[in-house]
Amino acid sequence: MSGTRRGFVALATILALLAAAAGCGIPADETAWNVTAPPPYRGFTTPPTDDIASGTATEVLYLTKDQRLVAVHRTVDALPSIDALLKDLADGPTKVEKDQGLTSALSGIAVVIGTELKDGQLEITLGDGLDGVTAGTKLLAIAQIVCTVDEREDVTSVVFARDGLRSEVPRGDGSTTGGPLTRQDYVNIIATP
Repeated sequence: MSGTRRGFVALATILALLAAAAGCGIPADETAWNVTAPPPYRGFTTPPTDDIASGTATEVLYLTKDQRLVAVHRTVDALPSIDALLKDLADGPTKVEKDQGLTSALSGIAVVIGTELKDGQLEITLGDGLDGVTAGTKLLAIAQIVCTVDEREDVTSVVFARDGLRSEVPRGDGSTTGGPLTRQDYVNIIATP
């Protein structure tokens, strides 16, 4: 292949990649995100368990701090249903958690409008709450949801739908998928203790 032809092929490839990246349909953030390689896999939190002796349970929610997810353990009377867990997540941090600098990408927006658990796979129906938010906010919101519900023993994976169709959502590495997700898909944005 001649040098001119190789140069043309390289230019065409670069232009095609730029065109594909420009048409992704997710608004750009005003500031760059620091994305680091994920640490070696290890358990991030202990799964929620009932404490029979005191009649309490631990609810694990993933909140945000400095554009990363942070696992928060709350003591509750009993393990909540999936819908109650998602409501607690949507309610955002408590005053004490806010004082620690924790926030939520889900605060003030209605994101989840329905859930259905079938054979371990949780399908979450999305409303329009994430329409028009930045790519970073959408990533954190989806990651908060996936990581929080993935703490439950009865949930093995999460998929998202909208208007009856599978919905493409961001993964921690910046790609999008309509396939099943777990906490492992967001390991690179989870703060390590």
